[in-house]
Amino acid sequence: MRKAMNEGLIAKEKWWEWVEDKKDRVFLTERAKSRYGKWFPREVKVVKNGKEILLPPGEEVYRYFWTGEKWKIKEREISASPAFLFSLPCEARAIIEVTDKIFLNNPIDKNYWLRRKSLSLGIMACLQPEPTCFCSSVGGGPFWRDEGALFLVPREDDIYIQGEGELFSFSEEVEEKIKEEIQALQKKAESVLPSLLPSYFPQELYRYFEDEEWNELSWHCINCGACTFLCPTCYCFDLNVEGKLKGFQLRSWDSCMFPKFTLHASFHNPRPTGKERVRQRVMHKFSYFPEREGNFACVGCGVCVEKCPVNWDIREAIERMVEKIDRFRT
Repeated sequence: MRKAMNEGLIAKEKWWEWVEDKKDRVFLTERAKSRYGKWFPREVKVVKNGKEILLPPGEEVYRYFWTGEKWKIKEREISASPAFLFSLPCEARAIIEVTDKIFLNNPIDKNYWLRRKSLSLGIMACLQPEPTCFCSSVGGGPFWRDEGALFLVPREDDIYIQGEGELFSFSEEVEEKIKEEIQALQKKAESVLPSLLPSYFPQELYRYFEDEEWNELSWHCINCGACTFLCPTCYCFDLNVEGKLKGFQLRSWDSCMFPKFTLHASFHNPRPTGKERVRQRVMHKFSYFPEREGNFACVGCGVCVEKCPVNWDIREAIERMVEKIDRFRT
């Protein structure tokens, strides 16, 4: 059962007093900035999404060297100072319901854990979903919130806040009229979004692994990897060793859309064409992950749809597979 959260209303002047004091420790996602940039000082750091902070694109894991008698390995020690990340609901959900489950379960990724425990999340309501948004299809919503994060709804001259934390010392009590206005804003935002995918979709989708539909769905994808690099939930990485008698191991982002992602040392590739790679991306997000973890590995942010250079649309893949499943489901 979700516990009741504190509510408050903070005036614009009080908000600026609070955020100005912490501006060197505040991160803002690009999508949150496009909507609410005027509420933050110019000095705040802008990132694509939370993945960029918690799982950097390139990170040295350890250094090694040969002493003449044995190998010595020194892990890279990182320090993570307290910071605040303000993002849209879908982007926060990507952290809480996807990457946290991967990197904070045994074995725990130490670097991710150190950064994550120092990061406070601020979820900013999505008042005007984009045409490419489909968060409601995968269990989210424009007003999705979490008990462990601050929830904010910017208004004209103040911000409605919900949750816990020091920001409530600046806030005032929320009148019933304002609560009703917030509910109306939520209803309006949700009204333009699609309905939730069927509960049977993850299990049924797996039955269509060999279906010929994948040929049609994948033919115009160019496997550039832009979707996975910009996706807040894609977490695949590669490990490379640089150096011989001394050097370092580097962890960097990788993509299941790349031909070499599954290339074996024997030169066999179990995903030799774009069909297999597109299928893997869709199946992982909508079948494998939800069957294992209980929720989709897609948060419906639509950034992959928005940024694809050839207009490949993951929503079309989902819709066509739902239609096919429903047609033959008994």
